[in-house]
Amino acid sequence: MGPDHPETNGWVPEVHGAYTYYGNNCASGGDIEVAFGPDHAHSQGDYSDYTFVAPPDTRIVRVSGLRSMAAGADQAFGNPKAILRSNDGIIEQCVRAYGCTERGTETIDLRLPSAKSLSFVALCDGAAGCPPGLTSYRLRQMRLDLTDDADPVITAAPAGSLVTATNTDRERTLTYSASDQGGGLYQQRLMVDGSQSVVGPVNDNGGKCALPFRDPVPCRTTPVTGSVTLDTTSLDEGKHLVRLEVVDATGVNKAQSPQWSIMVDNKAPFLTPAEVAAAMGAPGAAGAGGPSGPAGPAGPGGSTVLTGTTTITTLSNPDRGPGVNGRPSTLDAVVTARLIVGTRGHAHSSTRAVVGYVDGTRVRGTLRTSGGDAIAAARVHVIEKPIGAAESHWHAVASATTDDAGAFVVPLAARGRSRDVRVVYFPTAGANANRSSGQLSLQVRQDASLRVSRRALRNGDRLALSGRVAGLIPARGLTVRVQVRLGRSWFTFAKATTTRARGGRFVARHRFTKTTHATTYRFRALVLPGDRRRYASGHSRTIAVRVRP
Repeated sequence: MGPDHPETNGWVPEVHGAYTYYGNNCASGGDIEVAFGPDHAHSQGDYSDYTFVAPPDTRIVRVSGLRSMAAGADQAFGNPKAILRSNDGIIEQCVRAYGCTERGTETIDLRLPSAKSLSFVALCDGAAGCPPGLTSYRLRQMRLDLTDDADPVITAAPAGSLVTATNTDRERTLTYSASDQGGGLYQQRLMVDGSQSVVGPVNDNGGKCALPFRDPVPCRTTPVTGSVTLDTTSLDEGKHLVRLEVVDATGVNKAQSPQWSIMVDNKAPFLTPAEVAAAMGAPGAAGAGGPSGPAGPAGPGGSTVLTGTTTITTLSNPDRGPGVNGRPSTLDAVVTARLIVGTRGHAHSSTRAVVGYVDGTRVRGTLRTSGGDAIAAARVHVIEKPIGAAESHWHAVASATTDDAGAFVVPLAARGRSRDVRVVYFPTAGANANRSSGQLSLQVRQDASLRVSRRALRNGDRLALSGRVAGLIPARGLTVRVQVRLGRSWFTFAKATTTRARGGRFVARHRFTKTTHATTYRFRALVLPGDRRRYASGHSRTIAVRVRP
């Protein structure tokens, strides 16, 4: 309790008798106090009391702050008292009959064994009553520590791409549910190889679940769904052990999931001649199959090597002219390919990628013989089909020529719907015999633009937010969720509908009515597509708006 944190949530005052007072000046950095009017006599049993009762499943273990207390005049059979007590009894007191008249401002830091309530009291005791005089108990900069003994409970086990053993995406996520008795769910911690890799709030509970806690129950106790995202570029290549920990507001009690393993494989997709030979079943290669057999052994970082010997029977060769394709030209070829997302220095490769509607990506890979030799100067084609569509829907969209090492890079526009991608090689121009890479999945976010009418406003002003959704709008229209960031979470405060006739444009408005101090709000537009096979969920850039009282 102080000028920065003036809350006294959970404290309840009570008075009995004339000229008995309580005060709360925490908002200005002052005291919270109980007192008798110094110019009036008081009767036996008159009191002023401020009491805090610990919430269910919690107890009070410490009280600290700057304390002052005084006991006014007494007389025979009349005794004023200033008392700090718990439900277990008196903790400290200033009693006139015991020689205490006043104790000036002192620092107290009192540890309590286990209290369910705490009170400070001004009391007149004795049949004769108390003569005029100041009797008071005051606390400033008060801190109250609560604890509980109940561990959180993970009510729904972690699920998602982070707990899928075969997933090797750079960014992976998990979701889970948890609940708690006592102070509530505070932090989620992702432990990788025994060390904390990701730490964050489970739920900020409207800003209450943040240190220093200002409420008796600052965090959510009811079941909460949490999520964690791990960027695996922070980890070494290879196998790692992961578990989830959920910690309550005590910072001590926790629940933890069973441990599981993940594989990090962020290296470039190019294979060495030996790896290609092993994948194609070269003599002596352990676990390899023949050219038409199963995939070979694990490649770098443990990901499965796709042999790249698939034939797309429904595809026609785009190159019509006669002649051979590549040095050497052979149907006994291996095509490997991965999607490359991001800019130089921040790029990562994967067999699955999610990109923005206006962003681009690249397909990178190699073309080699079954013996591992590079096939140079060969034309390869990127082919696509809508996700889930039949094999007959494959069509060529781009092409490239391999270099002397058999490597190629093909730029790929993200505009359009989500789709499956392969790279195919035709050894002979004019002939349809081919070899294809393993299948890649390119998911396209249906992003949106966002603009605001003003960047600086006053409380009471109205803000207009407008934008446009990229991509195809369903015939029935599309709802855009306009969100504001509170703590580390996004909350929807308005919804706007757009249609094809509007060209994807939308407008939402909000009036600020509760901004009592200068605040920077951050807004975005969230798009949840109607057809998840066509688009992935997308959003706009974040825009900051400053609002003053």
